[in-house]
Amino acid sequence: MTFPEGDPSLRECGCAPTSDQSLALHAAIIAWAVALAAVGEALGLSKEVGAFVAGASLASKPYREAIGSRLVTVRDFLLLFFFIDLGARLDLSLLGATLGQAILFSAFVLIGNPIIVLIIMGATESLQRARGVRAAS
Repeated sequence: MTFPEGDPSLRECGCAPTSDQSLALHAAIIAWAVALAAVGEALGLSKEVGAFVAGASLASKPYREAIGSRLVTVRDFLLLFFFIDLGARLDLSLLGATLGQAILFSAFVLIGNPIIVLIIMGATESLQRARGVRAAS
């Protein structure tokens, strides 16, 4: 059994979580995420926003790596339902009205983004060359 902190002293002092404690911890984490998702929806936000807040609140906990590694399969499974729900709420009647904007935005991302990256890379390269010239002088 691997422990979140990976510290052997945790095992020696009996402070490391057992499998039952680990199971209870993960059940509590899932309950926390579901509860905050429900609170988010009750406040007029989406349930995704509430679940995001739950995830952000758990990100600072000491067992975050263990939580993340154990819940990967649950996350991947639930991600499917997230996109199904997102697609089900999509209003296809608005597709024609926003088609021009979508094409313009896609063109910017596909053409403009590489140009911006090349400009940034060129600027950093010229800075590196200038620093190298100064260092050599």
